[in-house]
Amino acid sequence: MRNIRVSWAEIYHDSFSNILKNIKKVRGAIVGFNTNIDAIIDFHSEQILNLIKKIGVDPVRLYTNILKWKGKIHSPVDFITGLCGCFEKGKASEWLIESEETYQYLLQNLPPPKKIQLGGQAGIIANLYAELGVRQIFVHTTTLPKLMRELFSKKKNIQIPLYNKEGELVFLHPRKVKDFDESLYFHIISEVHKGDTLKLGEKLYWKCPRDNRFIATFDPPNAELEILEAFQRDIEVLAEKSDLLILSGFHMLNVKKLGKEGVNQKIIKTLELITRAKKANPNLLVHLELASTKNRLLLDRLYYYSSKDTYWNSLGCNERELVELLEAIKQKRLANEIKADMFTNYELIIKGALKVCEKLKLERLHLHLFGCYLLFVSKDYPIPEVLLFKTLCFASLIAAHKAITGKAKGVFKFKEIIDTIDIDATLPKAFKKVNNLLKKIETYVSYKDFDLNEYTILAVPTIIVQDPIQTVGLGDTISAAALIAELTYRQLLF
Repeated sequence: MRNIRVSWAEIYHDSFSNILKNIKKVRGAIVGFNTNIDAIIDFHSEQILNLIKKIGVDPVRLYTNILKWKGKIHSPVDFITGLCGCFEKGKASEWLIESEETYQYLLQNLPPPKKIQLGGQAGIIANLYAELGVRQIFVHTTTLPKLMRELFSKKKNIQIPLYNKEGELVFLHPRKVKDFDESLYFHIISEVHKGDTLKLGEKLYWKCPRDNRFIATFDPPNAELEILEAFQRDIEVLAEKSDLLILSGFHMLNVKKLGKEGVNQKIIKTLELITRAKKANPNLLVHLELASTKNRLLLDRLYYYSSKDTYWNSLGCNERELVELLEAIKQKRLANEIKADMFTNYELIIKGALKVCEKLKLERLHLHLFGCYLLFVSKDYPIPEVLLFKTLCFASLIAAHKAITGKAKGVFKFKEIIDTIDIDATLPKAFKKVNNLLKKIETYVSYKDFDLNEYTILAVPTIIVQDPIQTVGLGDTISAAALIAELTYRQLLF
């Protein structure tokens, strides 16, 4: 496919109609575990400077804290450190707030949010699938306050499995659920913008290189990963009704409260659920969607127990999450080499992804980079490459729609999006570099020690939206859209 005979514009134009027309052939999807409420704040340099003054941190200390990159929030100083670090590098990161006092301080002292929306991988994906018309979506949540109920899609295909007073398994739309934990916590999403400048004193001057966000999270219920009773007792029923199981939320576990053994038990219990689900439905595709995970113990334990059997068929991540996972699978040297040149060393990024595929025995890995999506699939993967390219382009269109409109619903004007840009004339730099590298890997035997005996690598150029209305949740949206497109083709082919 490196010597592609049709234009990317043609592939994009041919990528969505067949999928949307046949998406109801997918029987259903299970999504868990973290559903929450996002408060999205639009941060500009003036607001950041005001917050720095209010908190009272001097520029030298702030920069020192950024270099240390603590990865968790005990105080307001930690929050401004993470925010400024994401601004400086144009990178995304999520830090857990470990103090309720700090959480309350932030709620009272940050600018008002521009938008409140359903968040968490499970919540974002459930709403996306509801709007796309997937036949039934079984979504997991640990809390369901009134505001969250109202943020779920009104579509009837989205359901929470519960037990009624007679102990019978029922499926209710989130807006109709009663007698549920109504705890309300906001995940604070601070968005920064490409080209914005921040001057701190005479020596510190930053220009934000790309649109991105810093996430600060205080959410005790999700931090304990309490799985709904219906998911635990009747996972077999859900699996028999579904073709896809997507899980995430391990990054939120409170290691300090649970301890190492508590974390172990949460992961073991989840993997046992996967085993039971696969036994009930051997064709169930199980996908792990990674999120930025600052506590190494979580990924270490997740990898340790996951490597004991084949639990995950598929994995989705960005380059930063890939690095964190490489550290967990004892590839620290490779991880450090990628970190030194995070956004341009595609040779090492591809080697890292292949190493993850090998260690976790994956059938597929979807790596979403800025300007390029990479898909690694096993040599015996059942979907033809020509269709896989279409699924990735479909995911790019969904992400572009969300970036342009701020939501993944309404009328999807994909043709208009394609027609507004000349995709083939404006191929992103990342895609050009990756595509040239893949040509060399495929042309020359053992090129720079690349081993492609077990996996095939596909790359597509993505649609880059200038001045996006929203960046949060795009990674989850990309992974989920590509997966449901693939499953639609599976239903058509087999």
